[in-house]
Formats: sequence, C-alpha cells, structure tokens
Amino acid sequence: MLTLHVLVNNADGYIVSTDPNTPFTGSVSQSAITTTQTGVSFEPTRVKYDFGQQKFINRLKKYKLYELIDKTGGASHSNRVSPKLIDYKTGLTQNAHPYREFTNGFLTKVTWYKEHDNAAADPEHSSSYSEPVIDVGINYNIGANDFVTDRTTTRKWYHEDGTLSADTGSWKVTTKHYTNEGAMKEGRRRRNNIIVKLQKDVVGMIMITHPSTLAEAQTYGQDFFIDFYTEITLYEQINHRSASVGISTDGILDKVTQAPIGQYPWINNDLAAFGLPGVSIKSYIGGSLDY
Repeated sequence: MLTLHVLVNNADGYIVSTDPNTPFTGSVSQSAITTTQTGVSFEPTRVKYDFGQQKFINRLKKYKLYELIDKTGGASHSNRVSPKLIDYKTGLTQNAHPYREFTNGFLTKVTWYKEHDNAAADPEHSSSYSEPVIDVGINYNIGANDFVTDRTTTRKWYHEDGTLSADTGSWKVTTKHYTNEGAMKEGRRRRNNIIVKLQKDVVGMIMITHPSTLAEAQTYGQDFFIDFYTEITLYEQINHRSASVGISTDGILDKVTQAPIGQYPWINNDLAAFGLPGVSIKSYIGGSLDY
C-alpha cells in the first residue's frame, strides 16, 4: 500500500499532492516533506512520485564521468553518486582531455572534456573540446613575501545533461600548503607559464601587425627571444626583472624598454586588432612580465 504525503514543489516541476488523483499546487516547507512506501524509506529531495508509473523515481541526475569508467570486472558504480572518490587521471577507460586556463602564470582553471578534436584548425582552442566532464578551480593565497602559502582546489562534476553540479556536498575540495622550497618551485613554474604564453602571443601579434607568413613571424619571434635568453632565464629562475624592484639595471623589463625599433621593426606596432588600442607589442611584453 502506498501512502503519499507530499512531494517537492519547485522549479523542477514535481507535483505536490496528498492524493494521486488530486494534485496540490501550493508550496510546502522542506520540513513538512515526508514520503513513505511500505518497507521503504526515501530522502524527499531525491525522489519524485511518477503517477503514470505509480512509483517513486530517483531525481538525482547522472554524472557524466561515469561514461568513462570501466563497468566490467565486477566494478560497481552508481552513476548518480558523486564521483569524488574516483581518480579521474588514472581510473578511466578513456582519457579525459584537459583544457587549462591561466591568470598571470597561475593555473587557475582546468575543464576536463570527454571529446577533443585534434584535427581542428586550432586544436588548442577551447572550441575544439566538447562534452565537459569535470570543472576544476584553483585559488592561491600569496604571503607577505610574495610567495604562495597555499592553494585550494575545488573539483565539480558535470551531469549527463551538461549542467554543473550545484550540490556542494558532491564536490571534492583539497588544500595544499607550500614549504619555502615548494613556493619557490611554484614561482618558477608560474613565470615559465608566462614566457610560454608570451612566445605564442608575440608570434600571432607579429603576423597580424607586421604582415608576414607564420614562418616569418616565428623567425622574428625566435630571434627576439634568443636575444633575451639570459634575461628570460634570470626572470624564470629568480624573478630577476628590473631596477624598479631593486634587483638590477639590466633586467628584462629594462631591456625590453630599450629594444631598438631597427632591430625589431614590429616592436612598437599597435595592438588595436587584438582589442588593445594604444598598447604596443613592447608594452604588452613588458606588462606580461611585470608579475
């Protein structure tokens, strides 16, 4: 015998009813919600009553990650349970594809996708990725000495319908605390990320503002970064930048500022085409390194 008291009446459109034949459309408080069925207990927010099927239906959405998990060999996984205990880097039958985003050299966001088109015109562009599976956000705390003290990583899971789980209890949150040595390594990694992005950006900027082929632009950029090799290495390794931070008068920012236009004919080109009117390539390079 089925006794239906009330069900959730919310944006999901679940019917609230005291009788299967008499729908109730008013609202009720969460504390008033109870559902019972002979010998069975339900968590009210996780079930709905289907009048057509005359039974309770689990309303938890399925997680996309379970599409990449081996369900053979006796493994048992409920695809409606948070996958936060699963190692998504090694425990999948198909590799997920990470799309990384950086802020001033810090890795601050990674979205893992089920599909990636390697044959796309620009396989590194976000448009070449599809079917998101995991959202990873990373926040860093910086100490008074400008070194990272700790970082918090929050992993959220996509549902099969493409929505991101809003249930904080399903998320996996971890915190890493840095030793002095670890903080210095993080700093070098951050500055290396800045240089790698800058090398790619400069080639694109030269191609657009100083009409040239990709090969020519790469040569221009390569020559520039070879000329700055010593300064770039010092910047990456010990944050050696300029006299303005009390380190040296021949730091990388100073040398960029003094870069002769005759040697680098593209160095003062305006970046209006990139949405940065009034900003030269020289200024862009200097601003990117000022972290």
